[in-house]
Amino acid sequence: MKTKFYLTTILIFSLSHLYATTNNAINNDYKTDISGITFCIDKKIELFNVIAYLADYPYLNGLDYSYKNDVETYFAKYRKHPAIVNFESLFRKSFRSIDAPIFFMACLDDDLNYRAEPPDVFNKMYADSLRNLFKKFRNECKFDEFYFDHKDFYNLLLATIQFNFKDFKEKERIENYFDSKQNSYTIILNLLGSGNFGTRIKTASGMDIYCIIEPESNIGDIPVFSANRVFNNLICHEFSHSFVNPLVEKQIETINKSSALFDTIKQAMNSQAYSDWETTVKEHIVRAVACRLAAKKYGEESSNLIEYRNEVGRRFIYVIPLIAKLKEYEQNRKRYKNFNDFFSELLSIFTKIKPEDISNYQNTVASFRKPNISNMPEFGSVDAEKLLIITPTEESDSTKQQQLFGFINDYKQHFFPDSKLISDKEALKMDVSNYDIIIFGTPNSNLFLKKYIEQIPVFIGSNKIVADKEYIGDDFQMLISWVNPQNENRHMSIYTAQKTQDIININTIMPSINYTIAKNYKTVKKGKYKNSMNIWTCD
Repeated sequence: MKTKFYLTTILIFSLSHLYATTNNAINNDYKTDISGITFCIDKKIELFNVIAYLADYPYLNGLDYSYKNDVETYFAKYRKHPAIVNFESLFRKSFRSIDAPIFFMACLDDDLNYRAEPPDVFNKMYADSLRNLFKKFRNECKFDEFYFDHKDFYNLLLATIQFNFKDFKEKERIENYFDSKQNSYTIILNLLGSGNFGTRIKTASGMDIYCIIEPESNIGDIPVFSANRVFNNLICHEFSHSFVNPLVEKQIETINKSSALFDTIKQAMNSQAYSDWETTVKEHIVRAVACRLAAKKYGEESSNLIEYRNEVGRRFIYVIPLIAKLKEYEQNRKRYKNFNDFFSELLSIFTKIKPEDISNYQNTVASFRKPNISNMPEFGSVDAEKLLIITPTEESDSTKQQQLFGFINDYKQHFFPDSKLISDKEALKMDVSNYDIIIFGTPNSNLFLKKYIEQIPVFIGSNKIVADKEYIGDDFQMLISWVNPQNENRHMSIYTAQKTQDIININTIMPSINYTIAKNYKTVKKGKYKNSMNIWTCD
């Protein structure tokens, strides 16, 4: 384990040195431009986070690296400073939400004076008091010296950003979708804080938009920011707010006419810090757009399983009709000059939603939240004394069907001789809730599997399968663990593939805990399911 850690650290330092010496895009103010997006360490945000850290502010990340120790050591003698002592009380008196102080700091210039009116400030007088204390702390506690003493650390982070994000094209994809542009795009690395935030500041040149992001992990003393799918979706979400929010605000009177729709999801929205219909509409539209951007980047089936399933499962139910409407926009780009021209059409869906539609949306949420259990069973963990083995009947090639049935029968005799062997048609007619289940067949050839596979966050098509991502090809097999769809306390294990003949001898593949993907019987992915807000996805 130590060898792996050292090699990983050496690799990062080597790559960082290579990029730091060959790419001069890192500025003295700790900024670097990648494909039109500025990545930076922002002094104002670091000042806020250092004071918050010393004041034991709860919304900080839980990662362990030496930068935090440096904060502790350097500022130890200043813990009685008024900025720290009064931080919590002034914070609570100033801001409406946990993201408001970050937006507040973004609205300040380098001298901590206002360059724009800060949003969501509960009490400007208290916020001003906090700002003035920040100024005192910065001067009296020599914060700038601490900040500049860490130039090598900041430059190292930006060098790794240059490497990790060298192919990052999200700005271009977002602008193409909306067919409009903002004045500037900035991603601030939130080294101490927890959470991800998006805000915008109007200037004489246009709208400057910001995304403040926390590290996903750390390797040794290095916080990690990766250009992975989660990050890409986060950027699409946060930056899209700056395109969508002004349009919503312009048509707020129209939007308020459908405010009764909020009642159905009010509790779920409030629990996620969205307390009114206007904010909820903004979130729905942004999330729908992010789903569509993900579909274009990763494929429809993949986006349906990951982004769409997650948003609807969190009870953003109006994403369902919004996405259907956005597909019309995508198919008629010649008709609509840009997203602004289409926006009234998009809003019209809220006036057309009927009670029966809402009922259907809620049923979809319920289906995405099954099963309601804390841990998914491991593959093959079945009770041999109460076991059904379900065979397929719908393979069009009778020879392949017989060959598969012969394999299934041999499998049964060898491993579970006392179990019951039944067809998919028989299984669909009976109550199977008191049994563990093993299924053989493709989603098309086994009718029982065909009925219930939509409960499982995987997709098996003729030319690809989708789990944690898309796997392109037509020679994949999968071993899948799930619960008995009629009884969450019973287990189900599935041996499946894209083609019937590829299921024969599939038991030679060594299973993982929850799902295994193999190509020509060679394992390419061993995975587990993850559960976030009661929604199961493949990790």
